[in-house]
Amino acid sequence: MKIPTLLHKCAPVVLAAVLGASASVCTLRAQVVPIKRRAVILAAGERYLVTFDQQKLDEINSLKYPFAFEAEQAPATVETPQTQTAPELPSLTDEQVLAAFSSKFNPTGMMARGDVNYLLVPLGKETRPVAAGSLIRFNYQNEAYDVRLGEVTDDEYTLQLGEARLVRRLDKSFDPDRIKRFTPQP
Repeated sequence: MKIPTLLHKCAPVVLAAVLGASASVCTLRAQVVPIKRRAVILAAGERYLVTFDQQKLDEINSLKYPFAFEAEQAPATVETPQTQTAPELPSLTDEQVLAAFSSKFNPTGMMARGDVNYLLVPLGKETRPVAAGSLIRFNYQNEAYDVRLGEVTDDEYTLQLGEARLVRRLDKSFDPDRIKRFTPQP
């Protein structure tokens, strides 16, 4: 390849680089302040910086530092209006709570896994096993109670709360129409 041919092929690239550099120099020249105007601008800046005003200085010194944390001097007081308090409800006995719980607690059956007996409890569309000895949270009259599921046998189960115990029988009646039977397809 000859040198003139190389320059001929590279000329557009070199020309673009030179023009780009000259264009950026031209934009910088437009931002440079002429010498005659520089003296006027510098003199105005000196005047603004050197001018001394004692009143302004005192005002600036009296301002609080905006990023400092200061504790409140006096605690805020809040006045609460006098309202009548609701009369206290008599506390419920453990037997009353167990009776209320058992009226809403409807297990569907019992099963055993090894040595542990489980009570089958419906939860929404599902049925969950609850092991004997488990705690069940029960909210009654804005109070939370932990009812323990005691002994579970084939016929009955025991509910405990504190010293109170309540033995309930399992409902063994069933609707034969509710049994889902498998029908093989031919």
